[in-house]
Amino acid sequence: MEKNTIIDALRNEDTMLELSDEQRSMLPAHPAGVVELDAASLKSVSGGFEPATDGDTYPRPQCCT
Repeated sequence: MEKNTIIDALRNEDTMLELSDEQRSMLPAHPAGVVELDAASLKSVSGGFEPATDGDTYPRPQCCT
C-alpha cells in the first residue's frame, strides 16, 4: 500500500471505509494513539470555563473571576 493511501486513511474516515478489510488490517496504529477518558474526567471538562457558583446561569472564563 502506498504511503499516501496510509496517511489519507489515518486522516480521513471516508478513505478508511473505502479500504478493503485486508487493506485495513495492514494499516499501522494511528500515530496519535488511542485517547480514552473516563466519565469523571469528561464531567470535569468545561472548555476552559469554571462553573458559576454565585447563581449566574453562564460560566465565566477563569481569567475573569
